[in-house]
Amino acid sequence: MATPHSIPPPITIDSRVAITKRDDPHKYRRRFIGPMPERVVSQLDSTVHDSPHGWRGLFSRRQGAKDEDAGVRDAIRDYAKQFFLGQGGREEDWGENEERHIREEMYRRWQQTEWAKARVRRREARATRPWIGTSFDVGVFLGVNVFDATRTIQTPTGTQSAMGSARGRGALSTAGTGHETFVTAPSEVGADINSLDAHSQRMAFSRTFLPVPNGNPHRPDSTNSATPLLENPPPLEDAEHRPSQPARATTSRSMPGLSTAAVSQTTQGYLDVPRRAKGKKAVHYPDVPTPYEEPASPGEVLARTTSQVEDTSAGAAQHAQEALVEPMHEDVVMRDRMYVQIFFTTDTLTAGFDEAKARVTPHVQYYEVSEYIVAWRKGRIELYRNYSFPGREWVVGHKQLAFVIPLTKGTRLSLYSFTDFTFCLTCPHNPVRAGSNIKGRLLLGSKGTNIFVFNVKARTRAADWFWRLWLKLGGELPTSVELRAPRLDTRLRIDIPSSELSTHDKAYAIFTPENTVNLCKQVLHKVEDYDAVIGKAIHEGASLQLAWRVDAKLDWIWQAEDVTGQHRDWAVLYGLSIKQAGKPAHLELRLEEHRTTRIHLKDGTRLDEPAGVEGYLERIRPNSTMKQALYLSTHDGYLFIANAAQALPPPPPGPPPEVDDPNALHAAEALRGARQVLAAHGLCDLRSIVAVRRAFQVMPPRTADVDATAVPQWEDAPGFWEAVEQDDEDHRDAGGAEGLAKALDTLQMRRRRSFELVLTSGQVVRFEAYSAQYALEWIARLRPLISYWRKRHQVDARNEMDITHTATGRPRITPHRPLDSEREERPEAPPDPEDLSPELSCFYDWCLLEGCRAISKTGRLFGRKGLRGQYQHMQLVLVQGHLVEYTIANAEVHHRRRQVVHLLDAYICSGYLAAQHLPEGQYRPDDPPLPRRYQDGLESDDRDEDTLFMVWWARPAVRAPESALPPLNFKRKISVYRTRSKLERDAWVWAIKTEIEKAVRGSQEREEKLRQAGGLVP
Repeated sequence: MATPHSIPPPITIDSRVAITKRDDPHKYRRRFIGPMPERVVSQLDSTVHDSPHGWRGLFSRRQGAKDEDAGVRDAIRDYAKQFFLGQGGREEDWGENEERHIREEMYRRWQQTEWAKARVRRREARATRPWIGTSFDVGVFLGVNVFDATRTIQTPTGTQSAMGSARGRGALSTAGTGHETFVTAPSEVGADINSLDAHSQRMAFSRTFLPVPNGNPHRPDSTNSATPLLENPPPLEDAEHRPSQPARATTSRSMPGLSTAAVSQTTQGYLDVPRRAKGKKAVHYPDVPTPYEEPASPGEVLARTTSQVEDTSAGAAQHAQEALVEPMHEDVVMRDRMYVQIFFTTDTLTAGFDEAKARVTPHVQYYEVSEYIVAWRKGRIELYRNYSFPGREWVVGHKQLAFVIPLTKGTRLSLYSFTDFTFCLTCPHNPVRAGSNIKGRLLLGSKGTNIFVFNVKARTRAADWFWRLWLKLGGELPTSVELRAPRLDTRLRIDIPSSELSTHDKAYAIFTPENTVNLCKQVLHKVEDYDAVIGKAIHEGASLQLAWRVDAKLDWIWQAEDVTGQHRDWAVLYGLSIKQAGKPAHLELRLEEHRTTRIHLKDGTRLDEPAGVEGYLERIRPNSTMKQALYLSTHDGYLFIANAAQALPPPPPGPPPEVDDPNALHAAEALRGARQVLAAHGLCDLRSIVAVRRAFQVMPPRTADVDATAVPQWEDAPGFWEAVEQDDEDHRDAGGAEGLAKALDTLQMRRRRSFELVLTSGQVVRFEAYSAQYALEWIARLRPLISYWRKRHQVDARNEMDITHTATGRPRITPHRPLDSEREERPEAPPDPEDLSPELSCFYDWCLLEGCRAISKTGRLFGRKGLRGQYQHMQLVLVQGHLVEYTIANAEVHHRRRQVVHLLDAYICSGYLAAQHLPEGQYRPDDPPLPRRYQDGLESDDRDEDTLFMVWWARPAVRAPESALPPLNFKRKISVYRTRSKLERDAWVWAIKTEIEKAVRGSQEREEKLRQAGGLVP
């Protein structure tokens, strides 16, 4: 990484995308170009002073000359070793003399930076310039990336305790199955005890109430750089109040009756993660198994007394089971608000009614869809709604009981759609007897079957409902669980032994995420390719995670607690209850994949994603002397445009905050980027830019002659990488008004400071930078970004088609044929849909779960407001609990923001269920699917309902207080979207559902009040 410098060096424009070596490829690098307004820096400092615990407080600087200098020296001391190693030094050469020399050199470099000089001028109350500083790499302090490096002096020691679980003494059997390896993993818990290091806590920020200009009442409308990203969050050291975050296959509580000392002496299967207060720790699994230890004999286990059982897995399982069956309050087992869609049929339905059967089941009548309070108590499911007569609820003290679903033998449970995790209860018509105290009844017909489809906001909450209902209605665990490892093309079987304890208790004790992964590791270590495939990835920082797969859809096991904060003992096993279209889900052990920043072209060339750029610019319009101050920033291949007054620049270079975990800084930077995207009013796709050139005319042109079809790969053409003319006049430009005052020709100097973007539509957009050198830097950095993202979209399209072909077994629309037409080759064999698909891990990446990037997901699709009207081609951006729509218009220089969809109280449904809401005539299921080909090369021929999803959402009231709760079944808006393929639809629904869950978990107190609002019938 380049370090901040006081004088911008000459910019050289390379004709190839730079290939760089990075410590962590999935963490995105950014560069701020140009100086920063002095008033913005002052606002940052004043915000820090007024709100030391705000988000900007993370980047606070010590006040006063002595304190500030001491802060710089402290940071230099902490990062001196990282600086030394980054400069090519060796670990064995590090000593006191070398440390003293490095610290002196780092301090000398800091004093020479323009940012240090600007701070001195401001501290001494000397006259300052309107613009101060130079370009810098975000998160880099004197060449050390603080997002990757941990302060040496504060490296925690002695806070990691040995924990683990062991494999039993059962024999391992291997049997060849074609090209696969099938082994049986031991299911006895507690023989070998693996030492698990507790990874430092990843800091998570609430994603629920991010401010959107003129849109969200929970935060100020002002989005200038002085506005804190979050209002008064707890300090980093206060782990008790940290919001929920991905569990990463961890447990976030200590199981009852467990102690670290007892682990090595019992058959303990839980991994007790040390924690402080309520803070959760992420677990890193060991790379190698520990030596085998003899487990306790069955006789010894059965002879234990009550006190001895307390500290064992049996005691833990007993506590877990008691917690499971304990009602929330009074007689209510579970309670939530849900969107319920009700159908009725006169026919008798078979078991397993889901989306596939709904398509072919005749005579199904639609009744209604509405938001209900769904309560499970006394062996039945009760559905409550508002009274139609005003004031009735106040008189009787409860909501109107609309429907009652008995949890008896005649009621059947099924998963309606794995995509959005809607589940279905079907029961025969059976009115409640007159003698019952319950006034509600099943009132949909005199005979036949009632169908209730339940849609829960949070996906894990829906899984909890489904699992517990499945057990209630007679679901039984198998004798063993098959687990697949796609990377090794291997299958394992873990037995569920029966004992005097309940089978469920024993299964919960064995199938914790940590224990399951460790059992697999111990067995897979004996597979030939483990070290080359899995071991190498773990050594480089990856981890193994569990996921349930159905066709080409993944559901990661990433939350160890439910939305109420209670432990989910069934976090791994819930998938055993899932069947979709008659096929069960598969439990898989996959490497945790993050969003790739590296692609490989067909010729073997490797390209790394260039650093994103951002900074202040002025747009120069044709035939006008007016300038528009803007802030430009690139994210995921798109150029976001915001007004300069709403800019959210990064903290200027200086000593980083005293935070032990660099992931906290990275999370704060991702949150800043999300605020940046939400503040933008326009978006430009980098793929639509055919040239980035220096201005060569005094007056900006409106259009240019462009024929994009003549050179499809224009980013590889010599003209795109044409060298930019530079001379001594560019280096003499001091920048700003001072530079213009010294120039002989003001118009020519402004031309030197300008660069232009030529779009595929032929339009030309001109921007003016602070100085000529910064204009050249914008050109040099935008060109590689454009080239990379054009190739990246093509690679992503090919990968998507390969995944669809492999996971579904459908033939390609355009078959793969050899380039040599004379060569005879057999056609490509159709794949087996049951084969493992390692590539799915990249498509359902963990950056979305952990918030590694500002943007969770983005892409082009077709959408409209409401159920009627024309679909519009739009760019959809999923960012921190919001969906931002940009209308794609080829005649415009950029895509304008259309609307912002708030996801906090939103519901999403997809597929055939969503198609039922379309007006008559819009859904024609008998029409054959039409093959389609898109700009990036993607081909698909999916049915219309397989590309459809809907979002029911509502904009928060403008003047409502933050504690205000929306009423039951309040009016929601409907946004309808169509994707290009079924795989894209599945990924979008999963991503949106995940963001909704993050919003729910980020506001637990509000959600609990919302869950308990409304009285039930006594």
